Amino acid sequence: MEALYRLNEVDKSIMLLYLEDYSYEEISDIVGISASNVGVKIHRLKVQLQKQLNN
Repeated sequence: MEALYRLNEVDKSIMLLYLEDYSYEEISDIVGISASNVGVKIHRLKVQLQKQLNN
């Protein structure tokens, strides 16, 4: 969980909302980016967090 809190505020918000089962559309409305960009960011953040957890 520590790796999650190392993220910048926007990325942290996106991941926390995702983990709380918000849809991409809901997250996009809250954060102010497109739903497709939310999907891309979530994918990249998952990869980044996985790498941090494996180290």
